[in-house]
Amino acid sequence: MVLIEGKSPVEVTHNLGKPVGLLYKWIRKYKGIDSKEKSNDLQEEVKQLKNEIQELKKQLATLCAISRNSKKGGGVLRGTNVVKYPWIEEQKKCNENSILP
Repeated sequence: MVLIEGKSPVEVTHNLGKPVGLLYKWIRKYKGIDSKEKSNDLQEEVKQLKNEIQELKKQLATLCAISRNSKKGGGVLRGTNVVKYPWIEEQKKCNENSILP
């Protein structure tokens, strides 16, 4: 009633015939449970996102390693600027994001 309907604690305790201190204790307990559940949900989501980021970094490292192991430019650098410059930018990203030493 206090949290949902916005009634004052004194009004609610008067209607229920309970002490005001007990109502405040219930309110703290209710708010605490709700915030703990939200906190646990957020922590779990952060953990999942960190795992996903780590997996994506591994995939990127694998793709970059394959790219590095392939014949250097594979003739790309002899091509037109439309082909050449995007390839160069891709190689820069692979080198920047490399998790390998």
